[in-house]
Amino acid sequence: MQQDIQDVLIHKSGNSFASAGSCGASGSFAVPCLSFSSAPSPPLPPLPCKSGADVEPFVGDDTFYIPVTPEILRSIPRGKVPRQMGCSMRDWGVCVEKQRNEENEKRGGSARRHSTELPRLTMKEVMRHTSPDDLWLVVRGFVCDCTKFQRFHPGGERLLRQCAGRDCTALYDYYHPWVSCEGLMEPFIVGVIDSQSPN
Repeated sequence: MQQDIQDVLIHKSGNSFASAGSCGASGSFAVPCLSFSSAPSPPLPPLPCKSGADVEPFVGDDTFYIPVTPEILRSIPRGKVPRQMGCSMRDWGVCVEKQRNEENEKRGGSARRHSTELPRLTMKEVMRHTSPDDLWLVVRGFVCDCTKFQRFHPGGERLLRQCAGRDCTALYDYYHPWVSCEGLMEPFIVGVIDSQSPN
């Protein structure tokens, strides 16, 4: 069976195609070795953003916290959404590192900011940022500008747009509680939610 799979999988080696061999020890199936041209291809431009009218938010205008309900869970497709070339989570890591380095240069030191240094934002302020071109959301008290992250999100842009301008901590923790949003979005954290403020 393994040999049949290896015979089917092929990879490009220069201008010729060769049968792919496994990258692991014999006796167990492993991902085939793939080799590509050494010159990296530039990332594709982002997909054009729609106005946002095509996306129905998870909650109404008067609700800030998105709960985990059976209705919401059923509306979220399972599995990863295909991403464009250059829009993987690895590519996002490069983006974050680049942004971090730029902030380092501006600040003349560490770009990492402690949460006490971040501006305190009201729910009302966060709820103004709901368009695909200006998309903020809250996870674990941190307000993240996800405008750029949309095209990298493994669950797709639509899911983030449905959470736009809201606190989606419950959904975030339901799907990936082990992921540190603060680490994933560090240079794109624009503030912390002011839970004391009614608006």
